[in-house]
Amino acid sequence: HVNDAVSVGKISQGNWDYIVIQEQSQIPTIDFYRYNDMYPAIGDLKMLAEQINPCTKIITYMKWGRRFGGQQCDPSNTYCSPVFTDFNHMQDTLTRAYTEISDQLGIQCAPVGVSWQNILNDTNLVLHATDNSHPNIDGSYVAALTLFSSIWKQPSIAITYNAGLSQARALYYQQKSDYTLFNSQNDWN
Repeated sequence: HVNDAVSVGKISQGNWDYIVIQEQSQIPTIDFYRYNDMYPAIGDLKMLAEQINPCTKIITYMKWGRRFGGQQCDPSNTYCSPVFTDFNHMQDTLTRAYTEISDQLGIQCAPVGVSWQNILNDTNLVLHATDNSHPNIDGSYVAALTLFSSIWKQPSIAITYNAGLSQARALYYQQKSDYTLFNSQNDWN
């Protein structure tokens, strides 16, 4: 987005309360791209947003790992991640990448991936779509809850919208998302 005229134009319109930045899911797991592309781009986007409107708050949207981990490589197979043994192995790398850049830049992180991790380590529920990468409706709901609470600084437990999920499942996701975000707020700036 830092090199995209449309994205830069929208940021330049100013008057944004929040700008949420989400990197493509493989980039933070490959050291070369994390340090040479992701981190500098987030810094540039933050600087652009703050030049236009110093009150704009930047939030990084922490991605989740692939369901079964695996190795992530660029299209030419020049740069690759480690071979992740499972979801947790990949998620730990994503968590480090997002918290590291958020801490360096003094910006907030929406810990969507950690919310997923807390749920997946507690249950047999599936948050991934059939491609084992993207979210299903449950995963999308958890992501929305985490982002909601990150922006509004209030628990999602009172949200009545359940995205077609059972009330019990929606409540469970709300509780896990809230626990993730509010039990360790210092981790997310």
